[in-house]
Amino acid sequence: MNVYMLTLWLVYNERLTELSTVLWWTAPIFFLCGSVWYFICVVFLRAFNKYCFLSQTIMFMLIGLLLVFITPLVVGVGSINLLAYFTSPEAILFMLYYTSTTIICSYGIWLRQSGRRSTVFYLMSAVIVLLFIFLANF
Repeated sequence: MNVYMLTLWLVYNERLTELSTVLWWTAPIFFLCGSVWYFICVVFLRAFNKYCFLSQTIMFMLIGLLLVFITPLVVGVGSINLLAYFTSPEAILFMLYYTSTTIICSYGIWLRQSGRRSTVFYLMSAVIVLLFIFLANF
């Protein structure tokens, strides 16, 4: 969400005024669809011994693109041309949002699966939460 708000502010010179609406649109999509597909992706990659950070991140990004296509359907704008929507400014913001979430989720899952120390991940997560709080109140 931080990338969404920063891009909206830096590129379009606008502030996010309806944070609750955007969260209402994206949270169910991410938690109900995205997290399930992420889990299936990890199981699939492990079953075929192709599990590594890069392959997982690429698969997660493809899932993120699918989530961008699902967003207008969940919002109730199913009558729009999905290919035209994919190149719209709003879709680009959602792509950045899901891609940043993908990278963070992929890194966290990979750290957990590989058994490595996750201090950097926790620090990065804390910075992201603080940045979100700052941008939401800006």
